[in-house]
Amino acid sequence: IKIIKGIIENEKVDIPENTDFNKIMKLAFAHRISGFVAYACKYYDIPEPTKTKMATEIYKTAARHTAQEHEIKELSEDFTKAEIEHCFLKGLKVSSLYDIPEMRFMLDIDVYINAENYDNAIEVMKARGYEVGCADEKDCSLSKKPFLNVDLHKELKYDYDLGYEFYENVNERLISLENSCEKKMSNEELYVYLLSHTAHHFATAGTGIKSVIDHYYILKNLLPKCDGQLLSEYLSKSGL
Repeated sequence: IKIIKGIIENEKVDIPENTDFNKIMKLAFAHRISGFVAYACKYYDIPEPTKTKMATEIYKTAARHTAQEHEIKELSEDFTKAEIEHCFLKGLKVSSLYDIPEMRFMLDIDVYINAENYDNAIEVMKARGYEVGCADEKDCSLSKKPFLNVDLHKELKYDYDLGYEFYENVNERLISLENSCEKKMSNEELYVYLLSHTAHHFATAGTGIKSVIDHYYILKNLLPKCDGQLLSEYLSKSGL
C-alpha cells in the first residue's frame, strides 16, 4: 500500500530495506495491478530478474491498453455502420481518469447495447472474428485471440442489484455523440454507475485493492466535474 501511494503521488516513499519485490509483484498479479505497481522500479534498487519482470509488465499493460483502444474505435465504427446505438462502460472510462491511463489493466471491453439491437450486435462481433462464450439475462461474453474480450450488456444491472430499476431506462439518459451511434453517460451517471459496479462486486464476491485505486482516481478526477444536486438525486434513486 505504501508503494501504491508513492506511485500515485509520483515520489519515493520509505519502505523497509529488506522488502521482497518478488512477493510484492505476486500480490500485484493477484490483484491485477502488476502494470501499475511495476512503476515502482524507477524509485527503488530492485534486484534482477524482478526488475526486468516489472519493466515487462509495464510494456505488456501498455500494449494491451493500446490494442484495446484501437479495437474500441473500430467496434464503434462497425456498430455505427450497422446503426446500432452503443455505450462503452467501466474499465475504459476508469482508465481515462488515471494520470497515466495505460497503467491500468483492463480485462474486458464492456459495451451496452439496447436489447432490440442485441442480436445484431452479436452478429457484428462474429463478423469481426469473435467467438461467443457464456451468456445470461444481462450480458454475453465474446473473445478473439490472442487476448481481446468483449462483454455485450443488454442490461446494466442484475435484478438483485441495488439500482436495477434505476438503470432499466438508462438509454433515455445517455448522451449521443456527433456523427456516430455511440452514446456516453453524463459525469453524474458515470459516477453512480461506477460506484454501483463496485457495490455489486463487494456484495457478491468481494473486491481488491484495484477497486480502491480506481475510486481514488474517480474521486480525484470525476467527482469534481459532477453536479452535486443531480448526483445526490441519482444516488438516492439508485439506493446507493
